[in-house]
Amino acid sequence: MSGFLIFCLIMIFFLAKYFDDRFTNMISPGDIIKYFYGPKAEFAVGILGLFVSIFVVAGQIKGVSAFVSHYSGLNQYYVTITAGLMVALYTAIGGVRAVTITDILQWIVIIITLPIIVFVVSQKAGGFFEIFKNLPNEKLLIARHPKFYEYLALFFAGCTPFLWMHPPLIQRYLMAKSPNAIKSMYWTEFIARPIVMILITILAFSCLRILPAINSSELIPNLINEVLGVGFRGLIVAMILAAGMSTADSYLNASSVLVTKHVIAKYFNISKPKSQIMGLRFMTIALAIFAMLVAFSEIEIVHIVMYGFCFWGVGFSIPMVIGLLKMPTIPLIYWSSLTVGILSFFIAIYLLKLPGLAAPTIAILSAWLSSIFILMLYRKNQLKPSLK
Repeated sequence: MSGFLIFCLIMIFFLAKYFDDRFTNMISPGDIIKYFYGPKAEFAVGILGLFVSIFVVAGQIKGVSAFVSHYSGLNQYYVTITAGLMVALYTAIGGVRAVTITDILQWIVIIITLPIIVFVVSQKAGGFFEIFKNLPNEKLLIARHPKFYEYLALFFAGCTPFLWMHPPLIQRYLMAKSPNAIKSMYWTEFIARPIVMILITILAFSCLRILPAINSSELIPNLINEVLGVGFRGLIVAMILAAGMSTADSYLNASSVLVTKHVIAKYFNISKPKSQIMGLRFMTIALAIFAMLVAFSEIEIVHIVMYGFCFWGVGFSIPMVIGLLKMPTIPLIYWSSLTVGILSFFIAIYLLKLPGLAAPTIAILSAWLSSIFILMLYRKNQLKPSLK
């Protein structure tokens, strides 16, 4: 979370001002990449958006379905299908308007519910001072934590823009009326995000105080079943469903626009608006179905999401930031970032056997260094810009 806060400051004080008139009338990440690197890179980022959205939406659906299944006793397979189809249908039918309305409603639920739940549970744990006074020593480890270096690597990657410029966020940048609107967006994040994380931390430590022998992965289900009353159980279920669905529908909408406009419409030569809308709806449902298939895998939820962020970082965010800063943009920069980043990721996972959360950092760093190297060669006139 601290890495994301540094990214917010970078956006506010440095990067937001570069979203200028160059991006007028653009509606998706593919438009940006086409402007900087040409139609081949545009097509590639459309394909990349397909896979990235599948990973991220799969992570959200898997988290929600695992929770609902554990709490309700329903088969997780059927819960996954139901959650996936539900978010796909209202996103496909309503488009960005439906996503915006449901996201507002979902965040209202979270804003109201989370403080109430935290207060009730913390009081049952003895109050704030009692909670933090009796924390187990192993929960306070930092440098000696068994995953310290893995989290440290992820922190450094999180400080950069490369993990966070997701398709829904890029869509919002392009919809913003001015750089000041983007700055306001990140000031809100910078203020609100720590408050939410502090509340979640208090909730987690309260659960440890009340249920000290429970495994961390089982804290929330046991909190619902043993600590909260019936009314509060409904609130926390609504809060978790709202958090998961708000991310999934935003990704489905932004990525379906990206894939439909920059891959499907070009490949099948679809130019009529009505046909494009039908293609958009079809792609939304198709992405949700593929995401459900990935959600059935045994990969940890956090790894699924981070893999999606990583691939998007090397295939879009790094080349985009180079163009955003008005550096020379040649196609080789794009292809170098994409290929070096993805190869580095798989080398880190399968050859070096690095922990799952360390691999995105290796991929991001490798892709960035390769892009800088290409830029240095170009500026020394050892490379000539090729045709886009």
